[in-house]
Amino acid sequence: MEQTKLELKRGRTKKYGIQFVDGNGIPISIVGWTIYFTVKEHLSDLDSAAKIKKIITDHVDAINGKSQISLSAVDTDLVGNYIFDITGKTNLAEVYPILEGFINFTEVVTQVTS
Repeated sequence: MEQTKLELKRGRTKKYGIQFVDGNGIPISIVGWTIYFTVKEHLSDLDSAAKIKKIITDHVDAINGKSQISLSAVDTDLVGNYIFDITGKTNLAEVYPILEGFINFTEVVTQVTS
């Protein structure tokens, strides 16, 4: 799997829309699926020690394969380079890697606190 590089500003909210399609671009139903988004400092870290861990079971449009990963300002209150992945677990308990790579959280000029 190809490594993806993401960059986010510290303390900012972000929403990532994702859609599942087959090889012909036809949407795949994700009804009953669970999507996991995990950010860790080291690959060997336990999931319980993840810097960010999102478990998504409520999708935007599951029949048409659409979901969303929402990150809050608290989630992104990090600085530095981390590893991440997105994994899907189907309603048949099959587990598939979706995307993996590196995520860099950078400082911001204006640090909004209220």
